Amino acid sequence: MISTSRGLASKLVRIAGSTLRSILMKSFGYVQGAGFLKQSDSTKFFLFAMSTIVPFITGSLGIIPKMFYDLTGKRRDKMYEDLLARRAQVARDASTGNSEDLARAAEFQMNIDSKQSLD
Repeated sequence: MISTSRGLASKLVRIAGSTLRSILMKSFGYVQGAGFLKQSDSTKFFLFAMSTIVPFITGSLGIIPKMFYDLTGKRRDKMYEDLLARRAQVARDASTGNSEDLARAAEFQMNIDSKQSLD
């Protein structure tokens, strides 16, 4: 189900992107089939901008949320402590080889994942 929804989302993004790209290229005078050398200078500039400047700007905007995510000091130390405790518990349960312990470890891991998605 997840794979299907991911594929659908990917196709929708691809359709929207290609539609937007076609509209933009038409708006700045791109003539399909004319070849690169026969395009106007402004069209060549916009093609350059679409492949370099626009991705740089959108990529830079993607960094902004990371700047506000606090991963220093006590919060980082707490995250590492929780991770080490979780790994130790799973290692203890897995090392026994008991199917009940393995099932409990799997359930524990699933509960952690669902708790994190709620936070």
